[in-house]
Amino acid sequence: MKRTAAQMGRPPAAAGSSKGSKAPGQLSAVDLQVYEVIKESGNVGIWTRDIKYKASITDNQVKKSINTLLQHQKIKAVHNISNPTKKMYMLIELEPSEEVSGGKWYSGKDFDNELVSNLKMVCLKFVAQQKVATIESITDFIRKSGLMSVEFQTKEIKQVVDALVLERDLEEVVSTGTGIFSSVPVRKVCYRFCKKGAPEHAPFVGVPCGFLVVLDNVWFENSEEWEPLRKPLSCGARGSRIVVTSRSEKVSLMPGINHACQLEPLPNEHSWRLFHYEELQGRGDCVQTMLERIGREILKK
Repeated sequence: MKRTAAQMGRPPAAAGSSKGSKAPGQLSAVDLQVYEVIKESGNVGIWTRDIKYKASITDNQVKKSINTLLQHQKIKAVHNISNPTKKMYMLIELEPSEEVSGGKWYSGKDFDNELVSNLKMVCLKFVAQQKVATIESITDFIRKSGLMSVEFQTKEIKQVVDALVLERDLEEVVSTGTGIFSSVPVRKVCYRFCKKGAPEHAPFVGVPCGFLVVLDNVWFENSEEWEPLRKPLSCGARGSRIVVTSRSEKVSLMPGINHACQLEPLPNEHSWRLFHYEELQGRGDCVQTMLERIGREILKK
């Protein structure tokens, strides 16, 4: 059976022409350039703004190439769960990542509270029966029991168990290898029901499910440096946001950045009013004259 170029991981062939134009039904050089940019984004997808920046082409070229690639069924449009009104693009044979689709926790665009509640109940019943259980044993039980209509990975069960720990229904303990831990290897992390009389102010108990985090003046441009910060915040309630400000455009293009706003510099007159208000108000005439000269020089930069 023949495989297409897209299925083999190669871009579709461009049409050859002495004038550089494309024949009907074929892709131009710009189309192929856009295809490669979209391909690089993998199953995370990419916004049209980022395509324009990475391919260094105009808005009209981006729109035209996207329409061509859609017509040729080389790419598809998907909606990001954090910004469902805007379209992202990825290769047609890829499935959106959980970061984009919301994973199993979402039904369409809505958080599936019923699914999560049912999964929590199954986890609690199993731990109650076993007295103590590891993530692996909980996952194995859920997979074999057929109680859930959706198949879950270990990391997804861990997210639910972590939520139960924060809600003080379960507690995380380390196996001693004796007593109720005799079936669990020594020093293995496992879970059991919380003991009565647990501290009233357990960590994170009062923290709401949603959050808004503002990171000001960010400069690190390596996506690996984001992971230690992004992972703990990946399970927030729908509507949670991380707002980042930076003077580096590369920061806005890192994976996980869903929307970027490029702010224009303040007009000189507005900048001068701000400087005057912050630095010159209430100072003597001599100091004002000196600072005004310095301030005007600063604004030129």
